Amino acid sequence: MYAIDRRRAIAALLRPSRITTVEELANHLAVSRTTIHRDLMELHNAGHLMRVKGGAVPCRLAPAAADPERLPPINLTARRAIAQAALGFIEPHDRLILAGGATVALMAEQMGDRPCQVLTASIPVLLNLFDKPQVRVRLVGGEVFREQQVVLTPYETDGRTGLPPLAADAPPISTRFGARTLFLGCQALSRKGVMQTDPLRVQSDRRLVAQAETVILLAESAKIDRSGVLAVCPLRDIDVVITDDQVSDQAVAWLSAENIHVIRARVPSETPYALC
Repeated sequence: MYAIDRRRAIAALLRPSRITTVEELANHLAVSRTTIHRDLMELHNAGHLMRVKGGAVPCRLAPAAADPERLPPINLTARRAIAQAALGFIEPHDRLILAGGATVALMAEQMGDRPCQVLTASIPVLLNLFDKPQVRVRLVGGEVFREQQVVLTPYETDGRTGLPPLAADAPPISTRFGARTLFLGCQALSRKGVMQTDPLRVQSDRRLVAQAETVILLAESAKIDRSGVLAVCPLRDIDVVITDDQVSDQAVAWLSAENIHVIRARVPSETPYALC
């Protein structure tokens, strides 16, 4: 079965009344749990479902999830173009934070071996930087959450999570690492701010936003002017949005009105959209 057919099948198998587990999907489709985890991540990032512990549920804010034939494509070419444009903001010996998200992970893959320091909570970003010896990588300490592919400490708190405070003699690295630039992904960008669907991602991203001088959001045009579930930060915290050249003039206008610099990355026209 091709990946596109398998992911449409996953969308069709989701039950609105309960969690559909990874094990159920793997057994029904006769594939490994790892394959299902990968498919759920792609569908979650595209807004077609919501990943939860042990499986997934339909995303109420994404009606297409109920109809697998209406799933819009994931524009991997746009993501690569956005990631490439983001590399232009990196300076020699820079201090960066690379948050989670598929486009940020692509950026890490494409950035090459250059002298800089990177803080991340994202496992895909870490893996994409692993073979670049000049990139000094710091990983946010804590527990590995495999489904969200992030590392998060249960001891940090920002006053909004309800988690216990950290001991005074051991400040978390995410509050000690002063970064010039944060590169951030999202599930949606609305007039209310940067949105995500997963509470753990929101918790991680909020902490990282506070540590950078400049916040750059990487978002395909299909994610702009969409609703989201949970707010990471308001628009006033975003300095630059890098999107693709299909973004509407109306979206650019309201983002610019919020003093956000919008960059349109050129997407090669000869490469079609593809759900994969």
